[in-house]
Amino acid sequence: MNLRLIVFALAGLGSVYGALASRNPLRTLVMMVAAFYIFPVGWVFYQYTGIMLVDLPLFTALGLALATGQRVRFFFKEITPSFLLLMLWMAVTSMRAPEPGWGLAEISKWIRAYLVFVCVVNFLKTEKDLRAFLFVLLAGFALEAFTGVHQWRRGNLGLYFLGEREWRVEWWRAYGMFYVPSYFGNYLIAFLPIVLRLLMFYRPPQRRETYFYAFLTGTGLLSLYATLARGPWLSFVVVIVLMLLFTFFKSKLRPRLKWPMAVGIIGALLFTARYMEKIELQFGEQRKTAAMTRVYLGEVALRVIEDNLLFGVGTGNYELSSARYVVPIKEYPTDLLAERVHNSYLLITAENGLPGGLAFLFILGQLSMICMRLFRSNNKLILNLAVGGLMAVWALTLSFLASPDVIHDQTLIVLFLIPATVFAGELMERRHRDAQHALLLKQRREAMLAPQRLSNVYSPETAPGPMNGKSDTLIDGGRLPGRRA
Repeated sequence: MNLRLIVFALAGLGSVYGALASRNPLRTLVMMVAAFYIFPVGWVFYQYTGIMLVDLPLFTALGLALATGQRVRFFFKEITPSFLLLMLWMAVTSMRAPEPGWGLAEISKWIRAYLVFVCVVNFLKTEKDLRAFLFVLLAGFALEAFTGVHQWRRGNLGLYFLGEREWRVEWWRAYGMFYVPSYFGNYLIAFLPIVLRLLMFYRPPQRRETYFYAFLTGTGLLSLYATLARGPWLSFVVVIVLMLLFTFFKSKLRPRLKWPMAVGIIGALLFTARYMEKIELQFGEQRKTAAMTRVYLGEVALRVIEDNLLFGVGTGNYELSSARYVVPIKEYPTDLLAERVHNSYLLITAENGLPGGLAFLFILGQLSMICMRLFRSNNKLILNLAVGGLMAVWALTLSFLASPDVIHDQTLIVLFLIPATVFAGELMERRHRDAQHALLLKQRREAMLAPQRLSNVYSPETAPGPMNGKSDTLIDGGRLPGRRA
């Protein structure tokens, strides 16, 4: 029997079990979302789109919450308006395209990523939930990073039933559980800034957490090197420099542990001395042809945009129209120059026109703002998660300049998932502030009413008066006060 089918069936049963047997089913299901999204396993129906493994707990959680009458918030002023604008415009351009179904397939990827955002923000309620969710995310990162290192040094790990490629086109490069090395590289540069922040700038309650972050950092960096993906390399270097610059402006952002930085610098120097020759080859004459191909692909995309400035050629339909805009070059076949442009911004603008390209840029800006708002947080975990999350968004933003990876399901999910985790932390802080404020108001109100209560007890005006039909001088069974029996 197909092992992928068995994994898919077990994931479905696990989602049902999480919904029925857990004390907190929504929390359990959102943890499963964090565990499953990295695996490209599922039933593909049309144009690389279908039911993915992550869809099982994702839709189970949303369906259970709605069926039990729980309030699920789908609209967030921080991100939803621009997202809806992009989706509506993608639908319009798809209807005008030669293959409308291809556009709808691309739209479904964006909707899945947004629903992951909705689940994370709605169902992570406490800091305990946030810590558990972060642990599951980093456990998945550990598996991916270890897989990449194993592929680099030993070959495939044998996890074909979880999405590892049985045959890798470039066997010397690390793919992880992803289809091409650049997808894997973008996944790594999204989580490495977070791991580095937690290693150097956060002092956890237990020291073993620090060792866990050190392991993730080491294996993640090795896997990133093994992808031999230049775009993710350069993006990662830029965002790490930016992240370190942040430490000079606020004391709360400065490193809490000095030894990881010293060990990291020494390790980087040793690693660079060992592998500098291979790194230089990726930027030398040997790779010049590949670099020039990307330049020519960009020129084709610019001609497509110029001729289809408003509506584009239709979501998912770039390669159906690009051949008409190729200017023949002797050294490069026309089929090669008609391939998908290796720039996500040019790709979205060529397919959806200028409105679609601007909406995409606005989404990236809003995701960045979600993370930046928590820079004033006093919670060390949430603060470092916010800084790392901002660097993750910026790393992907830079990497998109040299890759079409915005079309990849897992990349889109990561783009929304990390800011969603930060946003969940912000909502927790809001609830905590509101609870503290309500408690303070209650205490002040009680303090203001306390003197009034005391005056009501001892005031002559409020003393009990005589009862009708009875003497007001008889007390204690008819004895007068002051007299002995």
